[in-house]
Amino acid sequence: MSISTVSRPAVPRGTRRARRSDLSLAAADFSLAAGPDLLDYDHYMISISGGKDSQAMTDVLVEQFHRLGVLDRVTTVHADMGRADWPETSALAREHAEHYALRHEVVARTGGDLLDRVTERGKWPSHRNRWCTSDFKRTPARRVITMLVAESRAAGIVDRPIRVLNTMGHRAQESRERSRRPAFVHESGRTCPCPQCGAARNAGNPPSGGVSNSRRIVDTWLPIHAWDVETVWARIAAARTRPHYSYRAGFPRHVDRTKPRHSRASLSITLARCVFLVHSSRM
Repeated sequence: MSISTVSRPAVPRGTRRARRSDLSLAAADFSLAAGPDLLDYDHYMISISGGKDSQAMTDVLVEQFHRLGVLDRVTTVHADMGRADWPETSALAREHAEHYALRHEVVARTGGDLLDRVTERGKWPSHRNRWCTSDFKRTPARRVITMLVAESRAAGIVDRPIRVLNTMGHRAQESRERSRRPAFVHESGRTCPCPQCGAARNAGNPPSGGVSNSRRIVDTWLPIHAWDVETVWARIAAARTRPHYSYRAGFPRHVDRTKPRHSRASLSITLARCVFLVHSSRM
């Protein structure tokens, strides 16, 4: 995995937020999904793709974290998909982070991009076998968690596990599968010292996961899980951050260019782009 860090620009926090439209904010319900006590964590990770959902989520979370006085603990994380993603997507994700003067990390799989992995496996990812998510998003992002935990321990927190909250912009309206996901989960681990994992071990059913462990306790929260797409766009209009250009091309969602998650009209564009990507990968 490669990680690059974006330094925080010399813009006082709150300067750009004063430009938002109070009318747009009042027109929609921006309530967040039930989740944890936000003061319980040492680090907050915001996963940003450059798409509208993470864009809207970032804006509302920055408002929450600013109110709580914990913005200095926030890190945005973008998974670079390489040639499979739209051009300039990583730059747009960086722009969204810089808008709020947030620390920003870019992660990528070591050993080639998604098209290289497709060549290795001899098949594309699918809804039933989404290996691209684990290979290119979850695993690299967990290495950022390891890095943040190491920073906290180096700063002197060595008498307890470091607590990390990972946030993602998944919404129930996007798909049946996402509608079934709980808005808040603890990422269990075999050696996690939390009461939930301890009770599972005592009951003879030890957790099989490895995200949380003796050094860190990790939870995942989907704060805008219940939002509809109109609420997402209302928040973006109020924030005045720049949306991804793929929406202007007719795509209802921004995902990497290989994923079959669009309407029939946009699927034809996706197919043409996939043919181009395959052809270019062979050159």
